[in-house]
Amino acid sequence: MALRIFALFGVCTLLPLTIQAILSFDQVTSHLLGQTQLRLQQSVKSLGMAVFERLTFYDSRLYGIAGDLKIGPFVPSKNIAQELGDPVPQQRFLGLAILADDGQMTTVHGQLTQPPTFTHEEKQHIFAGKTVLSTQADHEAHVRLLMSRLLDPEQPTGGILIGELNGDYLWRIITKEFMSVGWEVCIFDHVFTPIRCTVPGPPPAPLKPALLQAGSAIGHFEWTQGGTGYIANFWAIPLKFTFSMPHITIVLSESRADALALQAGFKTDFTLIMLISLSVVVLLSINQIRKSLGPLEKIREGTRRIAMKDFKSRVEVSSKDEFEEVAGSFNAMASQLGRQFQALAAMSEIDRNILSVLDVGKIVNTVLTRMREVLPCDSVNVTLRESKTDNRATVYLWDGTSNSSVEPKQVALTDQEIKALGIKADQIVALDEGVAPSLKPLAFLGIKFCLVLPISLTQGVPGLIALGYRKQPALGPDDVSQARQLANQVAVALSNAYETAERKKAEASLQDSNRQLKEALDELASMQKQIVQQERLRALGQMASGVAHDFNNALSPVLGFSSILLEDHAQLDDREKVLKYLQIIHTAGKDAAHVVSRLREFYRSRDKQETFLPFDLGKLVEQSVNLTQPKWKNQALANGATIFVTCNLGKVPPVSGNESEVREVLTNLIFNAVDAMPQGGTITLGTSVKSSQILLEVTDTGTGMTEEVRQRCLEPFFSTKGDRGTGLGLAMVYGIIRRHKGTIDIQSEPGKGTTFAIGFPLEGEQKQETVLAVDTSKPSRKLRVLAVDDDPMTLMVTEECLRSEQHDVETAKNGREAFEKFRKGRFDLIVTDQGMPEMNGNQLAAAIKQVSPATPMIMLTGNWQMVSSEEEQANVEVDLIIGKPVTKSSLREAIAKVIK
Repeated sequence: MALRIFALFGVCTLLPLTIQAILSFDQVTSHLLGQTQLRLQQSVKSLGMAVFERLTFYDSRLYGIAGDLKIGPFVPSKNIAQELGDPVPQQRFLGLAILADDGQMTTVHGQLTQPPTFTHEEKQHIFAGKTVLSTQADHEAHVRLLMSRLLDPEQPTGGILIGELNGDYLWRIITKEFMSVGWEVCIFDHVFTPIRCTVPGPPPAPLKPALLQAGSAIGHFEWTQGGTGYIANFWAIPLKFTFSMPHITIVLSESRADALALQAGFKTDFTLIMLISLSVVVLLSINQIRKSLGPLEKIREGTRRIAMKDFKSRVEVSSKDEFEEVAGSFNAMASQLGRQFQALAAMSEIDRNILSVLDVGKIVNTVLTRMREVLPCDSVNVTLRESKTDNRATVYLWDGTSNSSVEPKQVALTDQEIKALGIKADQIVALDEGVAPSLKPLAFLGIKFCLVLPISLTQGVPGLIALGYRKQPALGPDDVSQARQLANQVAVALSNAYETAERKKAEASLQDSNRQLKEALDELASMQKQIVQQERLRALGQMASGVAHDFNNALSPVLGFSSILLEDHAQLDDREKVLKYLQIIHTAGKDAAHVVSRLREFYRSRDKQETFLPFDLGKLVEQSVNLTQPKWKNQALANGATIFVTCNLGKVPPVSGNESEVREVLTNLIFNAVDAMPQGGTITLGTSVKSSQILLEVTDTGTGMTEEVRQRCLEPFFSTKGDRGTGLGLAMVYGIIRRHKGTIDIQSEPGKGTTFAIGFPLEGEQKQETVLAVDTSKPSRKLRVLAVDDDPMTLMVTEECLRSEQHDVETAKNGREAFEKFRKGRFDLIVTDQGMPEMNGNQLAAAIKQVSPATPMIMLTGNWQMVSSEEEQANVEVDLIIGKPVTKSSLREAIAKVIK
């Protein structure tokens, strides 16, 4: 504190003086420097004029010497003797010489041995009868001044008189006029080479850069050498016209210390004034510190006692000034802090008590019994409504006579009453006849005024806390703020308690719901198993029915044309018709064999090994019409209906795909068209190329379909034929077309027939696969083959097909018998069934490959593609798998693939 008072007085006293001194010092410095510059400027001009006059005098003297010399051959006159006489300091010329036209130089006087080198301009100046002034450096780097002019201007060939000027005589004026006042003079030639300088030591290096930077004929600058600062003024004497030299620059300098010598007295006076001012500041500071530190020390001690929670101590100051008023305010503040600290401690303890429990009754009881510790009062009332929508409320009351609350009472508290109390929130309310029912119990205790503190729980349940007073209370804003803060904490604690109670209730309800849900899920799972089992049986029946439907469709031409041949033997004589019927039967048989393997055709994707080959779509249409003739012609006529089939086959490029599958698609669509025309009609088949597609259209004039049926007709198991349909036919059609990357569009209206438009991509747009052709037109070489099958009929067909290809065949009825025969004999090829008793085809293949890995094996199977995945098929140790029924061509093709 003492230091601050001292610093305050010091700043207030010394700062203005210091600022004034600095400003004055700056003004004096500027004035002195300005006067110095002015003196130097006037002096350097005077010195320059004196130098110019002395050079002019030299010019005239050289002219006189030239006049004397031209009279005779080097006979000196009296004038010459005076110019060259002793002593040396009195000589004007240190040397004289005559430079002839041939370059020979004759010395007239002194040691002048090297003539100057003249420029073209200087020569012109000399031959014009004028004098040239030039400089020349000797071996000791001293600069010599030379004057040159014609010996006889009327005879230019008479030679040039050259004279070296005596510097001591020339610059004597500098010593006489300027050195006595302590100034320094430096003289430079036109290229700023120093000629003469009075500064001790070598020529000052900073002068030349300063002159070059100035770049003018007259001016001033400052420079420093050896720690001494100089103020300089310069003037470039113009000599161009008179002596052909551009100029000689004279620099006149005065040390900065000499220029500002008058400031020394000013500094001494300023120091004395500052010492006197500082003494006065010290005396005033000591007096003020004595008056201030005593009361402040007492206040500091009182602050320390407050920090130690001693709010009863008082600070006694009787200084009759501001310190006494501060002490009184400090004492009042200490009392107020004591009350607030006590209230905050009580609030903190109440907060811990109410926030640590989750029971509404305990929270309310704590508020009732301890609220007066925060804000003194005569009674405490806490009212809580039962719910947000229920007007019933519970009133909890403390009457101020004991530490326990009065028995709670039930009252009615409406929203309007809550709103009315909210208007007077945190205000003193007088209890009169219009008081709310929740506050009426206070009136019976002699309470006339109360502080109403509405509270709102997060659950939306309204309530209030009322502090009762028998007399009008004098509550300040801080008192009400503390009460409001505690009321907010009570609201938080009650909200937590209500939430906990509701959460426990919800948890109990959730557990009960989970139990009921588990029972329902168990029951649902049981019912689901039953439904799934029933659905599986139904789907299996539908699938079996669909297989039978498609298989019967495929067998129709087989049974139809074979019955014609068997019943009408006369047909056998027509070889062409018999071959035609046999070809149709053979094709239908292959399609029938393909039915079982197509059970998954409506959902599977194209196999990687499946190869698409180009075929004639028009020819396939004709074959399909012939294959389905028993259905659309004979069967329809038997039912009393006439159906006509028309083919509009346009020229289309070959379609790349599986010919058998596309034939099945067309057969299925023709059969559906027949079913849709029970009274007869026309089926039209057409091919064309439209929109980069090969289009195949099948149109009938049947009953047509509704929009709902048209939208769902491609769904598996969807059928409108009742017991006659399975819903798999069109689903298989859709699967086949999708694998061929084609499109199918269905147009139909009830009573107007149906058109199926199938689009195949053009061959150029299809991704054709390169297939190595296997030549099966010729029989392979004769092989010794072991044929294995547990079915005698299949084994016989296999054996006959092989023997017809000129192979030696040995048979076995199961895998175990086949393996024994393989071990005893040598075979070129093994053809085995897949499903056999004792040892199936997979086990037989593994056993044979372990003994002879190079022996090729072909496996025949009737349902391998249905029951096996691609991974299972890849793990079978056979060279090739072909499906049943087996044919001669399929066996020949398979043997050609495995026999290298």
